[in-house]
Amino acid sequence: MNTNVPSSVDVAIVGAGPAGLTLACALRQSRINVIVLDAAPEPSSYSRATLIHSGTLEVLDDIGVTPEILREGLPISAFNAWSRTSYLTKLEFSQMQAKYQMSIGLPQSNTERILASRLHELKGETIRGATVTGMSECGGTVELEVTGSAGTTTTVSAGYVVAADGLHSALRKMLQIPFKGIDYRASMLAADCRLSTSGKFRLSPDEASICFGADGFVLFLPMSTTTWRVQAPLEDAPKHATLEQVQKLIEERAPPGVIVEDVTWSNRFQIHHRHAKHYRKGHVFLLGDAAHILSPAGGQGMNTGIQDAIELAAVLKAAIVDGEDTESDLDQYEDIRRPVAKEVMAMTHRLTMVGQWKSAWARCARNWFIGLFMQISGVQPKVTRRFAAFDYAQ
Repeated sequence: MNTNVPSSVDVAIVGAGPAGLTLACALRQSRINVIVLDAAPEPSSYSRATLIHSGTLEVLDDIGVTPEILREGLPISAFNAWSRTSYLTKLEFSQMQAKYQMSIGLPQSNTERILASRLHELKGETIRGATVTGMSECGGTVELEVTGSAGTTTTVSAGYVVAADGLHSALRKMLQIPFKGIDYRASMLAADCRLSTSGKFRLSPDEASICFGADGFVLFLPMSTTTWRVQAPLEDAPKHATLEQVQKLIEERAPPGVIVEDVTWSNRFQIHHRHAKHYRKGHVFLLGDAAHILSPAGGQGMNTGIQDAIELAAVLKAAIVDGEDTESDLDQYEDIRRPVAKEVMAMTHRLTMVGQWKSAWARCARNWFIGLFMQISGVQPKVTRRFAAFDYAQ
């Protein structure tokens, strides 16, 4: 841990993921004194999230990182849905009335690097190897006990603290805020693969696809012109999938013709659906996965956290700069963002459950309904905008 930890800041953010870094950048643009603390000694190279949706690209414009994301990322113009035997529908981002008519495929580690670089430009600082081991609040000031990897401890005083420390948030536990929900029975297998396709089912590097099979769904998310992130829920997902295992999975759930040429990385992770009872206690706020964790179906988790951060930045700026710091003022963050999270969580839960229907008649009805429903006038644009992280809770 850097020994030059400031003794006092306006805002201390715990967690250097996309949500925490976005918040730090937004606050520094308003010249608010902020520090980011993260327990990990180095940034993670593991990328669970890979999609940045159009609505999130627009809010990231506020902190000046969207041009770099567009430069590094892969534009995705559409999202296709298939059964094992037929095409069902397509969400066309290119037809949206939006500034960015696309989603962007970009590993989360790249997104974090871009955000960290922007924070550095804004004279913000991230201190790594710094674990928050204690917290107390008195008279509107929050005291954090911060322990470094060598065991040294220091105290940081902050006007406001933000817990952006993820699913297993230590700060949320210190605050004793309930985090109720469910853990799905299946785990999510994620594998980065080189793929080729033949036949009527073709993978295009500018389109994502979901395929519904008898045992569940499989997602194909483009990472480059030749590499795809393959994701699928499995009750017995292997920790590190082999080429043969990924090939078998795809053959069981996708139309014929997909060939796995190489698996460059794979992992599995538990799927959760949990929501914090409160987003704030005193001058401590919950942000991103610390406040809500949802199924990766639809790629909404990181996007929701980033949009949380932009809203929280506005509330904190009003409190610190303009003196709008009553209980009602501070509650605006939760008042605005909780309904959004509830809607997003409901959508991803439906996708996850419907995508794993085993009954033949239920699967047939689902596939028929998807194809028919999306042909109703006005439905396709509305669903596309929701998927692209627009128009929630409005």
